[in-house]
Parts: sequence; C-alpha cells; structure tokens
Amino acid sequence: MSATPSETPRRLAGLAQFARAAFGLVLDTALPPLCAACRQPVGGSGGLCASCWSKVSFIAPPYCERLGIPFAYDPGPGILSMEAIADPPRL
Repeated sequence: MSATPSETPRRLAGLAQFARAAFGLVLDTALPPLCAACRQPVGGSGGLCASCWSKVSFIAPPYCERLGIPFAYDPGPGILSMEAIADPPRL
C-alpha cells in the first residue's frame, strides 16, 4: 500500500522526530549533560546543578540603565556607567 502525496511529509516528520529522540537518548547516554560551572552530571536539560544554581547572583538595582553594569552604591536615577559614557552603544 503506497502513501498518498499528502501523507508522505507527515510520515517523514514523524520519522525525523523519532530519529531525533533516539539520537538524543544515545548522546545523553554516551555524553551525559554536565554542569557548566563544576562539571558534575545534571539531570534533565539544565545547564547548572542545584548547588551552582544556588550560588548565582543576579544583577539587581542599582545598575547602569544602558549597559546593565552593577554599581557598588546607588548613584541615583538616570546615572550611566563610565563605560556607557565613554563608548555608548548604538541604539
């Protein structure tokens, strides 16, 4: 029994999805995902293990409104970092 022309792309898409899943399983078995910081194995598709993730410090105010560079103290609203003043990015 041959497939109609409209069924062929769906079958190929299903086959490609199966091949991707199988290749991903083989790759995860041969080369398990590792933490980007400490190189310990991590579960799932996460880039960091729980220990390293808990040590991440996110940028919080005060920071340069143009470049996102954090300030050691709060210079007030609208203040730019020296880098943003010396070499402003193109907007």
